[in-house]
Amino acid sequence: MRPLRSCLVALALLCAAAPAHASTAGYRSVTAHGVRATLSWQGGAGPLVEHPRLTITRQGARMVDHRSLGAICDLCGSAVAPRRALHVRDLDADGEPEVIVDLFSGGAHCCSTTIIFVLRADHYRARLASWGNSGYRIEDLNGDGRKELTTDDDRFAEEFTAYAMSWRPPRVFQLVGQKLVDATRSFPALATKDIADIDAFLPKARKGGDPRGLIAARMADLALLGRQAEIDPYLAAARRRGDLKGMGPWPAGETFEVALKKFLRKTGYLPS
Repeated sequence: MRPLRSCLVALALLCAAAPAHASTAGYRSVTAHGVRATLSWQGGAGPLVEHPRLTITRQGARMVDHRSLGAICDLCGSAVAPRRALHVRDLDADGEPEVIVDLFSGGAHCCSTTIIFVLRADHYRARLASWGNSGYRIEDLNGDGRKELTTDDDRFAEEFTAYAMSWRPPRVFQLVGQKLVDATRSFPALATKDIADIDAFLPKARKGGDPRGLIAARMADLALLGRQAEIDPYLAAARRRGDLKGMGPWPAGETFEVALKKFLRKTGYLPS
């Protein structure tokens, strides 16, 4: 399984297994470039805090007033580690910072959600990023001043094998205007590194695991790199080696090949 990409997810998984204890109400404020954001929350019976609310003040003017984040999406009504969940960062290098809030629904495998408040004209608009089991990092991958949200593609989790043996290829988002745009193909070095990581792990998976999850992600990486012509020969060789065998209910053998290509077309890795 591809390593988790943020401490948020690691904390969430710990919380899923931790004994119940009472969380307490509180708040945290972050200020940057004339924007002050305050996240407040109520306590709960377990490690998650409940009913997160947000206030945003810009240049002394209240722009968002105690907005209930739970009203934005069904999975946005709770958080874990709330004092680490609020960020004020200029994602698109336009001189205006965005307000970012990380939320978590609870549970071992779902769901991490981030709300990004983007200022346009005289009001903020909320944009959602749903990470599923995955987390994300904010980083400038190419040094151009714009920040990317780097994660992995949670759509691969349990799609071709059990969760523990699933492998999720890299995924990159950028804030463009008012939308989060998938920019993964602009950073081919990530897919190249992912292929190297998969190839290093495959011998171990062949001995004591299930290679199907790794092979599915590797084919996605090839598609990201524009190397679609390599997919069919690789899958044929993998079938001959026995790499496409495995327990149900996931597809195996030639059925795996058909299901994988259909999935890659559906998720945009291959043209429809």
